Amino acid sequence: MPVPHYWAGIDEAGYGPNLGPLVVTAVVARGSSRRPDMWGDLPYVRRVGDFQAEGLCVDDSKRVMSRHDGLAIFHSAFSALADSLLPVDEAAGSRGRGRIDWNRFGPEVWGGEELARWSEPGDAGLTWIDARPKSIGRKRFVCRRWRVAGARIALIGPERFNRLLKETGNKSEVNGLAFLELIAWLKSAVPPGAVVHVTTDRHGGRHFYGPLLSLAFPGRWIEKIDETAQTSRYRIDDSRNVYDIAFVVKADDSDGLVALASMVAKLLRERWMERFNAWFARRVPDLRPTAGYPVDAKRFLEDVRHVIRSERIEIDSIWRRK
Repeated sequence: MPVPHYWAGIDEAGYGPNLGPLVVTAVVARGSSRRPDMWGDLPYVRRVGDFQAEGLCVDDSKRVMSRHDGLAIFHSAFSALADSLLPVDEAAGSRGRGRIDWNRFGPEVWGGEELARWSEPGDAGLTWIDARPKSIGRKRFVCRRWRVAGARIALIGPERFNRLLKETGNKSEVNGLAFLELIAWLKSAVPPGAVVHVTTDRHGGRHFYGPLLSLAFPGRWIEKIDETAQTSRYRIDDSRNVYDIAFVVKADDSDGLVALASMVAKLLRERWMERFNAWFARRVPDLRPTAGYPVDAKRFLEDVRHVIRSERIEIDSIWRRK
């Protein structure tokens, strides 16, 4: 019997901002020893440059957001991802237009009480309805060679981010902790006897990841395959499965699963920020919303400072220290 191969792409959104969460996402496909080719194996999946409305777009989330319809593209891709995770028998009987079950993506996907702080009585829950237009139909991330088999989201809100930052000393380590959460999930989700290939972007520009991987695989030998300016790659045999883990510069440009993970992470961050902005907009007339990045984040903080004082909001529940 052939050895099963699992391919995981991991990426983040919100590493640089002062406001809003850091979101790290893993998307996993089951297939063969041949790497899934998102843009070659699925003819209806295109990059931003040649995207057509009747298909799906998967690309670096920053490129997608540069389009006027970027959020709609995110919604369609996420809906196709959620549909891809349905069991085969359930998918066959589904019209693909129901609510998306957040439990498929992990516990407290939205960061628990941190998002609840910005919700009002009567606010609609952050449910999700399949957003694929009729022109796309039931197009999913499934083909003869491979299919998306799992996804996981780790969201770290500002308050938890600051707490972890105090414990670790820098935000690269906080990002590393989210990565470790996803690796722990991957270790439990993949059945024994498999080869697991993980590709992710570099963390904070570092080249050496042996110490981080030692935390993910305690007591296991971390075999260094490569540590170059472009790629840091390691092999780990944990007796249950074999892992090939690569940290690659601009991984979301070359790996479709990483690109899809980046889009999912960005979309969740955008929805979190929508709720955050709306809460303050109800209290500050004509307030301009913010994406949370450093220069505009300072402007926003000044615009809402009187609300922060009057509502007795702890600054660490809003403002990320680094």
